[in-house]
Order: sequence, then C-alpha cells, then structure tokens
Amino acid sequence: MLFRYYLSLIFFLVSPVLQALPINAPIIKSLKVVQEEQGIQGVTQNIVKAVVLNEPEGIEYSYRVVSGNASLKPLEKSAILNIKSGGPLEIQLVISNGKKIYDSKSIKYIDKALSADNLYKERASWQQATGRLSKHPSFAFQKNNDKLPNVLIIGDSISIGYTPYVQTSLADKFNVYRIPENGGDTGRGLQKLDYWLSSLNWEVIHFNFGLHDLKRLTNNTLDISGQIVNPPEIYAENLKEIVKKLRKKTAARLIWASITAVPAGAVGRMSGDEILYNKLASQVMKENKIVINDLYKLSTTYPEGQLQADVHFSEIGKKQQTNQVVEYILIKDNHSH
Repeated sequence: MLFRYYLSLIFFLVSPVLQALPINAPIIKSLKVVQEEQGIQGVTQNIVKAVVLNEPEGIEYSYRVVSGNASLKPLEKSAILNIKSGGPLEIQLVISNGKKIYDSKSIKYIDKALSADNLYKERASWQQATGRLSKHPSFAFQKNNDKLPNVLIIGDSISIGYTPYVQTSLADKFNVYRIPENGGDTGRGLQKLDYWLSSLNWEVIHFNFGLHDLKRLTNNTLDISGQIVNPPEIYAENLKEIVKKLRKKTAARLIWASITAVPAGAVGRMSGDEILYNKLASQVMKENKIVINDLYKLSTTYPEGQLQADVHFSEIGKKQQTNQVVEYILIKDNHSH
C-alpha cells in the first residue's frame, strides 16, 4: 500500500512536466563548424551546422556568437561564420517556433589556421592554413630564398589559376607567394588582410577583388535573381579601406588587377556588372597612384581563352594572364606603365 502511495505521489508531481514536454519535442543532436566551398573554385567558408531531431515545420534557427571575435551571417538552417581574429569562440544555437524555445546548444571552436604565426615560412603552418587546398598546385608550399625579394598575390580563383605559372616564370628573381585561400569579396579581404600579410617583407603586392562582390546569392548559392554580395558603393568604400591598410602595413609596390570579363550565362553573375565595378576600382587606384594591370582588357581581347558561360579560364587564358602579370611585377617603376 505504501509503495502504491509513493508511486501515485511521484506521478502526480511529474505529470505536469511530462505534459509540458511532448515526447517528440525537437532537440539539437549535434552542432559543429565545417568547411565548405561556395560553388566550383569558390570561397572556402566556415559553416555552423546543426542536426535537429523531430524537427517540426516552422522551426526557427537562431545562431549567435557568445564570446570571441567573430560574426555570423544566418542562412536557412545554418550560418556562415566570419572569424575576425584568432582565439577561442563560443557559438550558440537556439531552436524555437518564434514563441517557445525547444532546445539550445553551445560549442567551443578555435580556427587553428588563423593562429598560424609563420604562415609563409613554415611548411606545417602553410599546410594547416590551406587544408585540403595544399594538394592543389597553386597552393604548394614555397621555400623561401632569403636572397630574393618577396611577391604576394592576393585574389580569387582567377589568380589561383595563374599563380603556379607566375611562380615558375619568376623563380630566379622573386619568392612568389599567394594567400592561402580564395580571397573572396572585399569584406572578406578587410577581415583577413592582416593575416594574409603575415610577417614577411613584401617587395610587390599584386591584388584584386570584385568577382565575389558582384556575384548574386540566394541562401548562399549562386543565383542570378539573388541578392548582390556588395553593391557598387560598398565595393568602392571597401577598396579604399584595403588600399589604406596596405599602405599602412607595408612599403610594397602595389599593382591592382582589374576584374576579368563576366560572359553571358555565367552562373550567379550579370554580364556587364564588371564594367561598373572596374570603373569604380580604377578611380580608387588612380586617386592612390596605384598601377592597374588591365586583365579585363586582356580577357576581352582574347575571349577564346575563357571558358564558355563561365568566369574561369582555360590553360591558354591562364598563360596569357601570367605573361601580363609577370610583365607588371618586373617593371620597377610601375608608374611609368
């Protein structure tokens, strides 16, 4: 009898709690940060992803950075993690229906690549920074010859294409490095420029942004009807800040490479946008007395070097760009060009 009494008492106390928590209530099973490329030869991004069990319709995913120097850009059920500097991060996800919170979970995360101190000097640091890209010829570790001056290539997948050819062409004259990733848009450039410059003294910096500023996205996927990443006015302002930062952080000769042609039918990009963006970039470079390597003109002069309905280039196109990049790097008095 006493046992039945206590059993009834326990059921009486617990019953309201059981009724408040449905058996099939959604719960966060896992939360992690993964690296994904945005499209073919796209920017490598840190994506915060969750696995949610018993997910009902209309569920809302709310991500936030609890601690650390980073920001989050929400997607449909995940978020892009933009890390501004090294150090530990705490990231939290709350799932709800807008009124009622179902579950929450937090994780700790450290981007080891951003903590690399000798990015271009040590093979281990370079491979850690480049990750799976380290097997690509454009991201091969470059052994430093301290008797030669250093060149840094900053840019997107177009520069990735000509990097190994430039390195081979200038092997006896310069140590030619490129940043350990696809440079992406100007916003990403501003965030990562200090890291990319690292601790080497640069004789020449050949840089470019644009194709990732003018691309259009829907839920982080290239889509011509989607939202443009950086409108023209934001692009111009970001470029000004990048130039200002380069001038402050280094005494290198700066060479700007114009945005190459966007052919009709290119996924997620509008042909002709590059003309406006190049005009704005040209104004910024002229105001700052920075030489312009007109790769746009080159790409329109030899359209056969570009892939059909694609912003990327064939090996012929890459080699044509290499010749022009090398020419500009070798000219010491670039202002006369």
